[in-house]
Amino acid sequence: MTAGLLGLLANLGAGALLAHAALVLLARLVAFRFTHDPASSHRALVWALALASSLILVPPLRAMTPHHAVMVAARALPELARDDAPTSDGSALGFHVLCALGAAWSLAAALAAALAGLSLVQLGLLIRRARPAPASVTRPVARCSPWTRPKARRVLVSPEASVPFAAIPWSPVLVLPASFPDIFDGRALALALAHEATHLERGDLWTSALVRALGVLVPFNPVAARISADIALAREAAVDARVATRDPHGYAKLLVDVAAHARFDQLPRPVSMDDTALHRRIAMLTTDEAKRPVSVAPLAMTATLFAIVALAAPPIFAVPGRPPRGSAATLRPLGGATDGEHFHRATPPSSYAACERKDAGDHCTVPDFSDGTCMVNPGDGRLFCAPPPPPDAPRRYDARQSGSAR
Repeated sequence: MTAGLLGLLANLGAGALLAHAALVLLARLVAFRFTHDPASSHRALVWALALASSLILVPPLRAMTPHHAVMVAARALPELARDDAPTSDGSALGFHVLCALGAAWSLAAALAAALAGLSLVQLGLLIRRARPAPASVTRPVARCSPWTRPKARRVLVSPEASVPFAAIPWSPVLVLPASFPDIFDGRALALALAHEATHLERGDLWTSALVRALGVLVPFNPVAARISADIALAREAAVDARVATRDPHGYAKLLVDVAAHARFDQLPRPVSMDDTALHRRIAMLTTDEAKRPVSVAPLAMTATLFAIVALAAPPIFAVPGRPPRGSAATLRPLGGATDGEHFHRATPPSSYAACERKDAGDHCTVPDFSDGTCMVNPGDGRLFCAPPPPPDAPRRYDARQSGSAR
């Protein structure tokens, strides 16, 4: 396995640890409570998951920034890059641990993406097999749409659905259980349709798709799963607060009746309809306590602090595989390097690519120069192609020496 791939896996592992630490802290900052306003809690929880998930990309981005492209000397390397300072056992062990974490995250993310894709295919097949809803259902939907423009492109009924739901953000479709119009009267049907129409008005389909995509970045993480559940509960509670004003008692009864017919072994699975979530939703409807809004500012400041610390922290683990002792000549370009002669150059990506399949001391060529030498970068332990010394370096050095002698 090449050093570049190992470095990428280590960066992904470090990013996964960073995201998990941020998730734990942000989850405490925006825990969904009865005293919080559901709409602002929903927004803050989505931001918390998005900010924490984005921190996974910080270590890989750090590796591609000039901060990580260490300025190197072509004729004399720092002490850390010499053969008398090999990589320590602790550094090598930490690097391999990060590589293992990065590999595990990659496999888990691939599996989570596959499961998400499978559920989307199943949902698409359910919608394709559904049939158009009768006029007794489409008329209340039209009344829920402002400016005579329907929010849902299609209204369908399906025997496979156990609860009403809306799907497809870019082309909204509303699906009702086939038995729903027969079980519930016109008043309850209107409340249920108003609930789904409010989801469309709030743009909840887009935020739900975003949360599902972010779940791929933090796969099988218990903290992320708890935040996702709180997001779903806050979303439903925010819609409840808006729709229940029409008929609080009838709406609470509708929630209980819909939950009684819900089947959790089908796709899409009912959200926030289990006993605990349903109890919380009804309790929030019946309480008269004022709800406090949740601010996003602490989340942004905390996530920014995490990112700054991750970008500014010095490297802890180096890529193992430094050249063995006794190979000092392989670490210095030809021409007799001395500590007094420095030719600093920012290491471009092409310099790493030129030594990807080479060993320290091998000759290399990049577009900017030829006849370079593969060296170990003291910042990350990777091999890069160091340029040859400038032709006039010996003359400048001799002049300095002669001046000092006089």
